[in-house]
Amino acid sequence: MDQRVDVAAVNKEAHISFSIYRGVKNDQLQLMVFSNSLQPGEPVYIRVDKNPAVESQKFVKGQDAVLFPAAVIAQLQQGKQAFVRFTDRYSNIAYDADIDLQGFNEALDYLKSLKE
Repeated sequence: MDQRVDVAAVNKEAHISFSIYRGVKNDQLQLMVFSNSLQPGEPVYIRVDKNPAVESQKFVKGQDAVLFPAAVIAQLQQGKQAFVRFTDRYSNIAYDADIDLQGFNEALDYLKSLKE
């Protein structure tokens, strides 16, 4: 069974949340960004502190989420603030949200400690 841990990183105004996802088949960690406001098919961008922005890899159908490459997790571990840009599905306007990364490492450590 795949595992997911919700991270204590949420922007309530934009209804954005982060989750760390680990697939059982490949045991690889990925970052998922969830929001019911995400426009399907449109990229989502994340920038951690002053690092260059990274584009989402794909939209996860049925979950209102996008996946980011595992390399973003290393940036999040070192970072203090993440900035997310996405197109709102209802207004079709680009929206920026900032997320405090306090608690990210604790959630990541918890996921790594889970055993099947």
